[in-house]
Amino acid sequence: MKQGRRFDGEVLFLIDSSTDVSELNYRRQKSFVVEMAKYLNTEPAKTRVGALVYSDSPSLQVSLGAQTSMDVFKQKVEHLPKFAGKRRVDKALSAASVVLSKARPSVPRIAVLLISGNQAEGEDFFSRSIEESLIAGIETYIVTIGSQVNLQKLRSLVAKPDDIFPVKTFDNLQKEAKPITEEILEGK
Repeated sequence: MKQGRRFDGEVLFLIDSSTDVSELNYRRQKSFVVEMAKYLNTEPAKTRVGALVYSDSPSLQVSLGAQTSMDVFKQKVEHLPKFAGKRRVDKALSAASVVLSKARPSVPRIAVLLISGNQAEGEDFFSRSIEESLIAGIETYIVTIGSQVNLQKLRSLVAKPDDIFPVKTFDNLQKEAKPITEEILEGK
C-alpha cells in the first residue's frame, strides 16, 4: 500500500462507538481509520495520529505520537474497545479540543469525526464545542455514514460545507479513505 504525500500534522480520529453502531460497523470504522492513516505520512517526526472512542463519554485510546510505526498504530486501532451508550458528539469534540490543544503548535491540528447518527436527544452543546475548537486552532472534518445524520446541524462544526464527507453506507467506508484524505490534504 502506497504511503501518503509529505504532510506534517496532528490528526485525531473520533470513532463513533454508540449503541446503534453494530460490532461489524465499528470494525469497519476502525479499518477506515487505519486506511486513512496510511495516506498521512505517519512517521514519528512527521504526522502523528491518535484515536478517541466516543459514546456517552469520550476515551482517548491512542495518544498522538504513541505509535512508532504504522504497524503499531494499526494494531492499537484494531484492539480499540467498543463502548455502548448515547452518541455525544459534543463531549467527543470537547475532549478532542483538549488533546489537540496540547499538540505541536507549529503544525496543523485536525480532528476527523466519524458519525453515523445524530447527537443524543436533548443533548445539544455544539456551540461550546465549536468555541473550544476555534480557540485551540483545530480544523474539524466530519465523515458521515448513512442517511440518519442531520447534515444541517453538523455544518456548524466545520469551516466550510466541503469539510463534511457523506458516505452512503458502512460498506463503502474503507474505499473512501484515500479520496477523503486527499481532499483534506489539498487544503494544507
